[in-house]
Amino acid sequence: MAECCTFHADTEVTARACSHFVTIAQSFVEIFRSFERREPPRLTCAQCCAAAPPLVPLCSTCVEDRAQTPNLVVHDVVREALDERAVYACEPLNGVDDPALHSLLGVVAVPESEQLWVALSSDHRVVRFSTWPRFTLLSAFAVPPAELELSAPLDLHVSPDGAFVAVAERFALRAVIFDAVSGAVVRRFERASYHPDASPFPFAFARFKASGEIVVIHAAAWNRLDVSSVCTGALLTERTLSQTRGAQDSQLDYFHGAISVSPDGRFLHDGGWVWHPLAVDRVWSLHEWLGTNRFESECGASIRDLR
Repeated sequence: MAECCTFHADTEVTARACSHFVTIAQSFVEIFRSFERREPPRLTCAQCCAAAPPLVPLCSTCVEDRAQTPNLVVHDVVREALDERAVYACEPLNGVDDPALHSLLGVVAVPESEQLWVALSSDHRVVRFSTWPRFTLLSAFAVPPAELELSAPLDLHVSPDGAFVAVAERFALRAVIFDAVSGAVVRRFERASYHPDASPFPFAFARFKASGEIVVIHAAAWNRLDVSSVCTGALLTERTLSQTRGAQDSQLDYFHGAISVSPDGRFLHDGGWVWHPLAVDRVWSLHEWLGTNRFESECGASIRDLR
């Protein structure tokens, strides 16, 4: 049976709240509204955020009635269930006076943190902020116009530990890694110029489990990906690809697309395609690629095409 509101029978539950929100008074109250995937929002005070008591199911009418309390302050917190760290684009940062931060080009969660986020503002600043227990702006820096074409579509990336951020020209040639706090340029990457408009710049951070090292997977050409160390810049997938069609080490007839790393850091997903055109989603083992076979992305045993 579907769950019903505590106070209005047979009405749909749209939120779950702590008892302090349910019995809200006219005095000043701070409530934290958190969002989890596939679950109704949670409305809890600071005390209940830490204690995690049972929550009361409420319908939209109950929530709206209590939201009229004059001294109520609600802080929005984005959390995620099942370790699924999604990208939330174009969401305003409420409570921030800077108008540029009310229009965002992208927002990315720091994978190894439950409260740290990075955003790219409409005036091309990279902003770090915390959402727990309340919104806190931590740092910001401007992306230098000499590094990237800022008028073009851009993609934002963040390393698992949040120490590095990257901005890539989505349908062009360049990507740059910055220190997340100072904004200093750490690494620059460029892919070959063959039809960059045909797929977004393949780029993703990962933590290599065998060593704990932060690495970056990046495009070198339309049909080649490489892995480099963020800290040293060393190329970790040095190899020479054969021009012979059908050879085990041959170049791929495959346009690499947007890439992402599994939450456990073991696998890489590639949203690429083949002519004429046909989408071919592909996954393979990052551990095998860096550990045993430099040609894993071309012909490795772990490759699986998802069609």
